[in-house]
Amino acid sequence: LSGTDAGNYTLTNTSAGTSANITLASLTVSGLTAQNKVYDATTVATITGTAAFSGVLGTDVVALGGSTSGSFADKNVGVAKPVTVKVSAINLTGADAGNYTLSGTTVATTADITVRPLSTWIGGASGNWSVAANWDALPNLSNVLAVSIPTGHTATYDAAAGTTNLASLTAAGLNIAGGTLNIANSLTVSSSFSQTG
Repeated sequence: LSGTDAGNYTLTNTSAGTSANITLASLTVSGLTAQNKVYDATTVATITGTAAFSGVLGTDVVALGGSTSGSFADKNVGVAKPVTVKVSAINLTGADAGNYTLSGTTVATTADITVRPLSTWIGGASGNWSVAANWDALPNLSNVLAVSIPTGHTATYDAAAGTTNLASLTAAGLNIAGGTLNIANSLTVSSSFSQTG
């Protein structure tokens, strides 16, 4: 107590009760990278590395558990393409895990998608080029160098818009129904060819 009249008073208690909040501390995840891949017509990225984090305070015991998944911004060939690593499946474990939260649900990294040397028709005797299930990797844009359509099969190139660029195309049968198909080096058709688009 202080002040002119402090001597006239005494405290009857040595503590007073109140309350306040302690909010969760934030942890930042790092140490995850995406692997380069050959074009496969998907945006799936393989994530490697050991997830680590920073921000644990004092002697608190916190560890990471769970899994990660990643995806490229798009499926097309490119260098240093953005990859989003989803860390929402990661969980915090350890005696003090309840005092922490992850700073976000994603981590950003980059990786390359390189040109696929060859895409092969795996569909039925006939079908549309644009159906992904007909290919081991759907050839579109400039993502594939060469295309092979085996004996006894006929593909119908049916792109409504855009251009497919290839170095070479070897086909038993090929129908061109629409779109633009650029073949830089060689086109070999052994059974049938038609163009209506």
